[in-house]
Order: sequence, then C-alpha cells, then structure tokens
Amino acid sequence: SRLPFITLPKPRGVEDVRAQVAYLRDVETRIGLTREIPVHVLIETIGALHEVWEIAARRELNRSISG
Repeated sequence: SRLPFITLPKPRGVEDVRAQVAYLRDVETRIGLTREIPVHVLIETIGALHEVWEIAARRELNRSISG
C-alpha cells in the first residue's frame, strides 16, 4: 500500500515548511523510496499566512495548500 500524502499542520512560515519537507525527502532517500510523497500544507497560522505565496512557490511541494 502507498501513503497517499503527508499533511504538514500549522507551519509558522516558509522555513518550517522547508525544513519539514527536506527531512521527509531525506527519509525517502534513506529508505530507498522511489517516489516523492506528496505534501499537503495547512496554512493555519499568521506567520504562514504572511508567507503563503512563498510557501506555494516551493518547488519541492506538490501543489496542495489549504487554509
């Protein structure tokens, strides 16, 4: 079975998203996963809301952003 996606709840901003996605990609590599797990970012904090366009522009994210 495949994990359909990972949800990142309540990031404080783009740096939280960057760090969490980088860690996920590192784990994927270490376990030999041959595909990237899609990431769903929940925009639930003022900091993330202020940086929502920068978060959305992150290339390593699959384009699913909720608020």
